[in-house]
Amino acid sequence: MRGKLWLLAAALSLVGCMDHTRPIFGDWHGYQNGNPDGWDRSVALVLEGPPDARHGIYHLRVLRRPSALSSPSVGMSHDVRWQDIWVEHTVAAGGNHWTVIELQSAPSSEYSSYILMPERTLVPVAPDGGTPDLSDAGQKARLTPRPVTAHGYGRI
Repeated sequence: MRGKLWLLAAALSLVGCMDHTRPIFGDWHGYQNGNPDGWDRSVALVLEGPPDARHGIYHLRVLRRPSALSSPSVGMSHDVRWQDIWVEHTVAAGGNHWTVIELQSAPSSEYSSYILMPERTLVPVAPDGGTPDLSDAGQKARLTPRPVTAHGYGRI
C-alpha cells in the first residue's frame, strides 16, 4: 500500500512538469521596483491564445512587497492573482503603428495597457495613450518574454 501511495504522489508531482494544454500567445515577467506607491512588484503575465490571436484570457500574478524606501504604514507583502480578457489593437501615433495589449478589468493598482515591442518586450503605454513609455519609470515597468523552453512556461 505504501508503495502505491508513493507512486501516486510521484506521478501527481510530475503533472506540473507536463506541457500546458492550451495555446499560449506569450509569457512575460519582470520586476517593477521603485514605484511611487511604495510597493516593489514581481510580475508574471500569461496571455492565452494561438500565435495569431488578437484576444484571449490573461493570467496575472503580482507579488507586492514594500519598497526599501517605503514607510512602515505600507504594510506586508501580498500576492495578487487576476484573470480576465486581453485584447490586442493597433494605434497610429508619432508616425508609427503600435500593437497595444489591453488587460481588461485589471486591478487599478497595476498596469493594464502595454505596447508589444518588436523584440516581444511589453512596455507600458505612455500617458499620451498611444506610444510606449520610454521614460525611466516605463523602462522599470517593462516585462520581458520568458523563453518557450523555460520551466513553467505558460503557467502562473
